[in-house]
Amino acid sequence: MSSIRNAPLEIRDFFTEYNDAISGDSNTDPLGLTVIWASLGQRIFSNRISSISYDVRSYTLNLFHHHMVRALADDAAIVQHYAALDLPNSMDSLAFKNSCLIHFENLFTYAMAQHGSAAQASGVLGISKARRKLREAGGAALGFGHSQAHQILRRQLLLGVSGRYKTPMIEMRFFDRAYRYQLPKQPAGLWPAADALIRRVPELSRLKSKLLAHFLQFLQHGPQLSMPLDSVDPELKLAYIGAFRTPAHVGSYARSFWLEATGLSGGIAGAVLAQLDGAERAGTAPSPPQPPRTVLAQARAAMEQASPAAPGSAELEAALLPIRHIEQVEPFIADLDLLFQLALRRPHSSMAQIEEDWTRYGRNSGTLPAQAAALQASPQLMPSLPGTAQRRLRKLLEIAACPDLETQLAHLLRYHGGIMQQRGQGAWLNVNAAGAYAVSVRTSKPPAAEKRPPGAWIHGYYIGEFKQFAQGLRGGAA
Repeated sequence: MSSIRNAPLEIRDFFTEYNDAISGDSNTDPLGLTVIWASLGQRIFSNRISSISYDVRSYTLNLFHHHMVRALADDAAIVQHYAALDLPNSMDSLAFKNSCLIHFENLFTYAMAQHGSAAQASGVLGISKARRKLREAGGAALGFGHSQAHQILRRQLLLGVSGRYKTPMIEMRFFDRAYRYQLPKQPAGLWPAADALIRRVPELSRLKSKLLAHFLQFLQHGPQLSMPLDSVDPELKLAYIGAFRTPAHVGSYARSFWLEATGLSGGIAGAVLAQLDGAERAGTAPSPPQPPRTVLAQARAAMEQASPAAPGSAELEAALLPIRHIEQVEPFIADLDLLFQLALRRPHSSMAQIEEDWTRYGRNSGTLPAQAAALQASPQLMPSLPGTAQRRLRKLLEIAACPDLETQLAHLLRYHGGIMQQRGQGAWLNVNAAGAYAVSVRTSKPPAAEKRPPGAWIHGYYIGEFKQFAQGLRGGAA
């Protein structure tokens, strides 16, 4: 612990409370833009969809496993056997709940590794490692704990199903960070609706019965709480596969539940969903898929057409603000990214070379100041952004307002250096003693000019992830 207390600030932040200044894209996001566009995107999806949580099968698997944690505590025989083991953690403790989630996730993953087809196992977290463990001498075992020794995936509590889907389910108020299931201000009927889903779907109710029987048998192995995987009822493994065999199959029985629970059938997300569903029904879904810019523009137009409010009215404009703000901010941060990329294209670049490149892409020294002025004229933009996203965007607007490209780039490099210092890393680009822009990482080839015209977008705003979620929700016979 002393090593953590004495670590740099950014490391201590990582091991304590969540810090939105630390990006998951630290190796690919030298300007720290992810926190800006992600914050804007989450105004549409309300933290229900992210780069790691968009699969309806995993969403439902996590829901089912939390339902099972609650069901264990309601099963008198299981409660009695667990109490008789005299273990240090009560069934209401976070340690017990984490151990259950790891145990259930491992059981599902091993079942898929042993009995699932290649198509069924596709997208299952940890499937490759599970297969390797099955090939090891002595075979795999199921334990009960939450240390790394009990996990198939490295850091499974964060990167497994329960970890990836924890934030969206907290946002929906299924539980809090300590996995307490009864919460103040919890939407009425949330857990009853989830419980009803599991009762209504025969495959889930059958799996629940078999899993309860398995857990009771598991406890009877004694306080070591471990059993060989080969001793697990084969019917339980097949029941897991039957209930969760593909995202499409899960969507066929869970669509209405998740649309209600997530709220993604309303507002802008609902308008985006209608566009995606409409294209699918018409058989006109483009390949490659429509870019986020087009999808959001279509959703905005559909909302404008369907709204009973008058065009341009305060009510309608308030509903459209999340899209309006993305449409305003994205070309600006995309151009900042482009300028930085142009400076990275050679080991050493002069300002004249960078300015020549910038002009070749249809920009000039007035491009960034004009964009900054337009954004600063939007009074509702900054208040809509949280902490780090707001601070970074404000700083980037100050940089862009500088009167000439050389000053803009000089301030952008200082800003970049500060971002990298927060991460404990060195700057990618500096000005050397000769006044040239020197690259300290591998040089990169910028995109072709025709692919980055003025106004181009480069960030996804979770539209691609939402499309995958919507595809699963459509269901099917798979």
